[in-house]
Amino acid sequence: MTRRRIGSTDCATIVGLSPYGSQRELKHRILGGVRSAANPAMLRGLACERYLAVRVAALLGEQLDPVEPVTHPHGVQCMGVSGDLRVRGGPLIEMKTSAFFAHLRWDGLPENYKIQAVIEAWAFGAPSVIVPVLVVPSALVEVESMLASVPEAEARAVLDALAPVTVAQGELHIYHVAADPDYAEAIVALCCAWWQRHIVDGEEPPATEREIVETDSREKKPKKARVDWKSAATEMSTMLGLRGVDATEIIAKFTRPAEDRTKEAET
Repeated sequence: MTRRRIGSTDCATIVGLSPYGSQRELKHRILGGVRSAANPAMLRGLACERYLAVRVAALLGEQLDPVEPVTHPHGVQCMGVSGDLRVRGGPLIEMKTSAFFAHLRWDGLPENYKIQAVIEAWAFGAPSVIVPVLVVPSALVEVESMLASVPEAEARAVLDALAPVTVAQGELHIYHVAADPDYAEAIVALCCAWWQRHIVDGEEPPATEREIVETDSREKKPKKARVDWKSAATEMSTMLGLRGVDATEIIAKFTRPAEDRTKEAET
């Protein structure tokens, strides 16, 4: 998905409560219109959606309808909000998945998901949001970890095939988030101010601790030292007592392509 506006998932990033990305990354996605990087966890969520919707509908005993995205909710030009499903004439449904061990650390619904739900309730005029969270069994999470280095198309195919099993075997936890217009409007105001400062005016957002560490490590990376091969070869010859050896022959050995040196070693 490309981003040209602030979505409900981005609001937690802007207020500093999202573990999934930084404000600098968000700005880059918005200005570049680039696709969010897909990872196995994200692909898992997409693969499980339709099966999870059936399980949630059966659990709630309700008819669930798809919802159309709202562009410029309540006239806010910098925002565009989408949702998963809605109980006919009732609350929204925002489906999530979580790895087993990650869910063990939860103390209730994480704040970034609460913010997303509150913004969606505000945008769609819903009284509340039901957040079903599918907890993926640890064995299936291990499979996902092996897909991290696999091309996206292949990872998607594997996760699509596993989706029915994942939804059938995973525990389902239901969370409820009530609409909170005052809280939503406060967050929207912060998002609008962020848009003006960083998208319109072009100011760079503050770096996260991770980004600072990554920048420092790149800047401090030692440059590759130039080697005086002739001096090194002469010194080596002296140390080994090979006074009659031509230094240029040793230099050639050290500067030859690695594959040639490997073949020579094998022979």
